Amino acid sequence: MTTSELKTLLREGMEDTTMAQRVRAWATQREGQAIAKNRIPEGFWVRREHGMTHLETPNYTSSRGARGYSFLVAYKETGALVPSPEKLERLNTCYFSGANKRNALRADLLNDPVEQRQIAMLFTSARNHFLAFQKAKKELKAALGKWSETHEMWKLFDECQKEED
Repeated sequence: MTTSELKTLLREGMEDTTMAQRVRAWATQREGQAIAKNRIPEGFWVRREHGMTHLETPNYTSSRGARGYSFLVAYKETGALVPSPEKLERLNTCYFSGANKRNALRADLLNDPVEQRQIAMLFTSARNHFLAFQKAKKELKAALGKWSETHEMWKLFDECQKEED
């Protein structure tokens, strides 16, 4: 990995907090009001199940959580009220303080060329060692052939792999 590739990963990894800010603005305007389908931010719908109420984007549901947004707004399905902006942030740290912290860490690394070089070098070294490991494992498998002791050898080999993690 080059430092240029690392910088690209960091820039592309920056999390967009626009939707979180939209939902926070909605909570600011509607705090304490009943959550109603006709009074939610555009592009969201209300999901009420398992004793909770969420505001979700349609692509969150259709992708089973791989894309989109799902904001927990209440730990009840009926009679849920719009939370305060502070409570909304506490209920959804991944979209607020968590995203801000992750973005700050990315920004810090983007501004530290020394650490970038070190990480890029270590990643490249780890990748090369992993590829050598995979090659050696394949060669060992071929060399062992049909020996009867291979099961015990692979068991030892697997134990070595577990120690690395």
